[in-house]
Amino acid sequence: MLLKLSSVISTRTTDGRIQINHLSFTEFVCDPKRGKEFAIDYTTHNQIMTLACLKIMKEHLRFNICELETSHVHNAKLNLTDRLKKAIPNHLSYACTFWAEHLRSTSVEIDTLNEVREFMHIRLLYWLEVLSLIKQVTMASRALVLIGGWSEVSYTMSVTYGSARIDV
Repeated sequence: MLLKLSSVISTRTTDGRIQINHLSFTEFVCDPKRGKEFAIDYTTHNQIMTLACLKIMKEHLRFNICELETSHVHNAKLNLTDRLKKAIPNHLSYACTFWAEHLRSTSVEIDTLNEVREFMHIRLLYWLEVLSLIKQVTMASRALVLIGGWSEVSYTMSVTYGSARIDV
């Protein structure tokens, strides 16, 4: 099936991820006017992806994920290739890199607020460690800005949910 769609979708050879080559294809499959029963609801699927990324990080992030002997040596000076493959599989790398991008496109819901709050309180430093190891630490500042904007919206939710106020 992917071969027949190769002009708009390709499979990356490095990690096997599927990549959409043209923004117009994304717009097409997310447009309910083109066929409501087949259209992808962008907000709903970003909600699903956000929660899936948070779940993956909840299950896999941990202190010293690559079991390094010392933190006094710069990552660039270590041979981490084998350890990274073993400790940080592709799905964890994806979750750490893109969860906040998915979050940005979701509607604010209490379950998501709870998951983000738990993530920020328990796994934030483990997430930063993984981003550093996979050389994506610059994503952290962008993600935190996205979370900040999203949590401003969540503040208005406290009025709606009365005593169930959650500050992210």
